[in-house]
Amino acid sequence: MVEKRQVFSVGDLCIDVLQEIKNPVEFGKEHSLKDLNFSIGGNAANFAVIGSKLGFKPKLLSAIGKDFATSFLKKNLSKANVKRSLISCNERNAFSIILVDRRGERAIQSTKSCLKELTAKRIEKMLLPGLTQGDVVFFGGFYHLPNLRSGFKTLLKKIKKHNVIVCFDTCFDTKRIWSISQFLPFIDFLFVNDLELKHIAKGSTMQKRVVSLFNKGSNVVVVKQAGKGASLFVKDFKPEQFKSVAGKVVDTTGAGDAFNAGFVLGLMNDWSLDNCMRSGNFVAAKKVQVHGLAAPSVSAVKHFISIHNKPTLVVARNYDELSKVAAQHVINLLKRKPNASIALPTGKTPKKLYKLLVSAYKKGKVNFSKASFFALDEYVGLKKSDKNSFSYFLMNNFLSKVNARKQNIHLLDGSVKNLKKEAAKYETVIGRKGIDLCILGIGENGHVAFNEPGSCSYGLTRLVKLKHHTRKVNGGCFSENIAPLKAITVGLKTIRENSAEILLLASGKHKRKAVLNTLKSKDFMKWPAVALKPHKNFMVIADKAVAGKKRVD
Repeated sequence: MVEKRQVFSVGDLCIDVLQEIKNPVEFGKEHSLKDLNFSIGGNAANFAVIGSKLGFKPKLLSAIGKDFATSFLKKNLSKANVKRSLISCNERNAFSIILVDRRGERAIQSTKSCLKELTAKRIEKMLLPGLTQGDVVFFGGFYHLPNLRSGFKTLLKKIKKHNVIVCFDTCFDTKRIWSISQFLPFIDFLFVNDLELKHIAKGSTMQKRVVSLFNKGSNVVVVKQAGKGASLFVKDFKPEQFKSVAGKVVDTTGAGDAFNAGFVLGLMNDWSLDNCMRSGNFVAAKKVQVHGLAAPSVSAVKHFISIHNKPTLVVARNYDELSKVAAQHVINLLKRKPNASIALPTGKTPKKLYKLLVSAYKKGKVNFSKASFFALDEYVGLKKSDKNSFSYFLMNNFLSKVNARKQNIHLLDGSVKNLKKEAAKYETVIGRKGIDLCILGIGENGHVAFNEPGSCSYGLTRLVKLKHHTRKVNGGCFSENIAPLKAITVGLKTIRENSAEILLLASGKHKRKAVLNTLKSKDFMKWPAVALKPHKNFMVIADKAVAGKKRVD
């Protein structure tokens, strides 16, 4: 579920003086100017202005000088509804002189002036007291802030202790130092353009350069490629390019900042990384059509995402790798949000996942003490202590082997007399707490949890009858090799509307038909998981036996 989170934009604020040129500039000659455009500039300030237009209203932390531009900057920040905390100094404001050609490409000359006042110590005092879990801290224009480099690693360490998301955009380093390696382990999302990447990392290709960043601690790198769009690199996954959706290009100034704001809008809405990329491209496309800092409406972005939204398919080499990827997904979530709520599946598919999580816990790599857990379903007539119950499965394979607290474990009881009351109570608890990550398996007939074919896409937690095929497949441990006729299950609507993220795991050729139809079909009555496809953060992790192609390195 989307939480109320803050966004802080830390970095450069300057005034942009923009001139559109039609012919080459010749020294020794005077050229007439059509007009000069003055606007707020700086990577952090641009991000804050566009973020405010997109509705998530970042707070700008920067420095402002004393000269004729001061009132202009303050007036325009207020006009854009940008919250800010600015260090005032007696230096001049920072300026960027920007020449834009007919193609919308630009050349920039800049002065840093008052930005020298931004130090790690001063930002720490401005930033840390207001941080809460789940906030986003965006650093823009790092190379424009010469005095921030000293102590920046220590600042990042302190920020990360608050369980926040750190985004970092490099910008161009006019001093040609290009050193950020020591900071990479503390940055969640690194934004660079293809030219900056060539300076920051070694390698003959874009992918090799990004791999070198992974080797130094990066986990997610977004490479902006101007008219080509942008590429998403996630450690241990194959990269994916998202083509630009821009039409007419008038001015690319601030396009990268607009992309960053669109991407963070996706993070704030718990969208998948694929949808964050689509959002970034769409916002950037709207900005380049005009001079100045423009952005589409939030409703326009959401409509665009709805049109292009689809599940993210990740293909692992085999079952072991599938389990490893899923386990790391859970670990990363709990590092970011220790009190996350996780819905847990049963069956053969998640067994290795649970084994890896138990192992990670014993090695001190993950802490489950603040997390909450929900079972997805349970057989009617079985007590929680019954060895064939899903409650017993989850406790025996996972929950009793880690430091999950009893009060945070929510299991369905199929042995109670009033099953409708049990289902309604469970639905209420899920609605109140929400689910940060819903992990699902999928049956051969496409059922998820115990939502069998024919289930209503708007179903809530309820009593259901199981298909004979499901009962036979699951019946190995029961007398006469057949599972009970009835069960309680969390509904498709419950999953779709209460989960911030859905992770569906599938392994083996026998699951191939169900997964392919989930991805390609529109018939949710026949293939229940299709009802989850409108979700904006739905990932399917399948092994090669299911998907037949490779997506994971």
